[in-house]
Amino acid sequence: MSFVIAAPEMMTSAASDLATIGSNLSAAHMVAAARTTSVIPAAADEVSASIAQLFSQHAQGNQALAAQAAAFHDQFAHNLATGAFSYTSIENAIINDLQNAVNDAGAYLLGTLSDNKDGRRACCRRSRQISS
Repeated sequence: MSFVIAAPEMMTSAASDLATIGSNLSAAHMVAAARTTSVIPAAADEVSASIAQLFSQHAQGNQALAAQAAAFHDQFAHNLATGAFSYTSIENAIINDLQNAVNDAGAYLLGTLSDNKDGRRACCRRSRQISS
């Protein structure tokens, strides 16, 4: 059996940090795209024009890969935040169930009456239901 230890607060903080990093990277890629995707030839000859075209094509390919990486990054940050929310929700449900179990056990041991789901009163020491 494997054990998983998760700290939802740390996961949420990490997701927030990742989102900030992602937006900074996107801004940097936009600035770089303007300067690299349209390289001006150094001279008016064919070699300079070909090299400038090659650099521009390479920069466009780089921008396409950067967009894919940004989409993956955004999805990862979203999944991390969603996972933190899921852990928190499950922990709260478990705490609620445990509190109910403790309360029911205490009521059983004390022999007090409690309301059933259908509104009838039941004695915890006896299994039969008593109408009120």
